[in-house]
Amino acid sequence: MNCLAKKYCFAFLFLLVLSCSPEKEEVMTTDKIVGNYLTAIGGYENLQKVNSLVKNGNYIEPAYNLVLDAQQLRMRPNYRKVGNLERVDFEEGFDGTAWEYHRDKGLIISEGEAKEAIVVASDFDFPFIDAEKKGYQIKLIGTKEIGGLQAYDISVTMPFENTEYVTNFYFDTNSHLMIAQRKVMPIHAKGEDVDFIVLYSDYKAVNGVLYPFTQIERNEKTGQFLNATIWSEMIPNTNLTLQNFNPPSP
Repeated sequence: MNCLAKKYCFAFLFLLVLSCSPEKEEVMTTDKIVGNYLTAIGGYENLQKVNSLVKNGNYIEPAYNLVLDAQQLRMRPNYRKVGNLERVDFEEGFDGTAWEYHRDKGLIISEGEAKEAIVVASDFDFPFIDAEKKGYQIKLIGTKEIGGLQAYDISVTMPFENTEYVTNFYFDTNSHLMIAQRKVMPIHAKGEDVDFIVLYSDYKAVNGVLYPFTQIERNEKTGQFLNATIWSEMIPNTNLTLQNFNPPSP
């Protein structure tokens, strides 16, 4: 074999080795995971065009034999009201102040664990979206199996008064949708902390954005089914005002 032939042979073998070498695994970051999620649900711009949501459905809680009509009002940036006195005897909300209203007890300004639960849940978007702009810390923990699916695990740390609230979100490595959340807090803000796993599913398009219509909460350690919320409809961009989030008048 002459020198020229040898050179071509070596070049061919080198290219063959390169083509057979395994591709480097993509290095994931929180920015990529959240970016993939936003693309999967319809894009950041479409998400920002949803300024309010009226959710209607059912709430189920076996421990109290509850099957209730559920309603939730949400408006950017962080206004939220749960319940409807015309349907149930309870409402809670955040209009700048965290509050609860019970038909038999009247208005209660929430404090402690109850206040934390209401305030944390009032972000219009999930807290991993624009986390740094909100002053939250976001961190990639690794991967975890959730319901038979491999998922990226990210934690979000949110300052709350003199403490911090930490929650984890899990993203399907294939669909890129957020499929679960882990949080630690007392049930109904009473008693000892419980490790919750919240499972999100049944994504449907609302104004060009995919939202989960089914939410199931379980005790992460025991697997006990705690409650479920199943939305039948989500109505975007209605004429909600701040007054819609105020507590009922006495």
